Amino acid sequence: MDVSKVDFDDFKLLNDEEERCLCNKLICIVKGPNIEIKCNKCKRLMIIKTNGVVGVEVR
Repeated sequence: MDVSKVDFDDFKLLNDEEERCLCNKLICIVKGPNIEIKCNKCKRLMIIKTNGVVGVEVR
């Protein structure tokens, strides 16, 4: 039986999902139930805790 080693960084990339605008600008990163948004002005990271993202709508 072959067991392959999984790097932690590879696992992190599989669970993180980038949400981008139609112009390709990064809006936020969804990490499981959490949404991470970085302020363009002060560069602070805002983490919004949720029970999961239901959907994304573009207007």
